[in-house]
Amino acid sequence: MTGPPTAGQGQLATAGGRGGPRVGRYGVHVEALDAIGADALEPRLGVDLVVIDEIGKMECMAAAFVRAARRALSGPVPVLGSVALIGAGFIAEAKRLPGVEVIQLTRDDRDRLVAWVTERLRAVQAGFGPDRRGSGGFPEAP
Repeated sequence: MTGPPTAGQGQLATAGGRGGPRVGRYGVHVEALDAIGADALEPRLGVDLVVIDEIGKMECMAAAFVRAARRALSGPVPVLGSVALIGAGFIAEAKRLPGVEVIQLTRDDRDRLVAWVTERLRAVQAGFGPDRRGSGGFPEAP
């Protein structure tokens, strides 16, 4: 994971890693995810879009990351992120937060949705729509 220049970088999981929590075949480096991931999501001057790739089982093991992601999703800067299709806890919570719009992508439609999502993000950044994420007043996903 790499964050803004001040956030640093590091290894968040190791295939076949020993010790610590596991997700599938990966050993999760919770401390690194908390330190790097949480710092990367902190508000910064000049940032007009936050990208979170992804909110999944691994990320939910890191309490500081979850707190930072929750703040980002509730903050003034638009967020483009991916979230696990299935999951409880913060995975489910993130999908229910006010202002969050979930668009399910499939292999068949993901390429044609790029232009639509880009248009939505530009409109939100320009201040269109009733809130910062532009809920309402926009066309439905194609």
